[in-house]
Amino acid sequence: MRSSDVARTLGISDSTVSNVSAALKKYGSSSERPKTGRPRTVNTRRIRGVIKRRIDRNDG
Repeated sequence: MRSSDVARTLGISDSTVSNVSAALKKYGSSSERPKTGRPRTVNTRRIRGVIKRRIDRNDG
């Protein structure tokens, strides 16, 4: 099946089909692709408390 047929069937662009196909060929799965960009920070109330206690404990 051609990529244009797949794109038409799924209602997406040819370039999207080509990009996914290339990723599958290169990495074996679309889920194994390396992540890009900076990782998200964990900024919850609990984590801020843990960090604050460690800083306060080490100020001695």
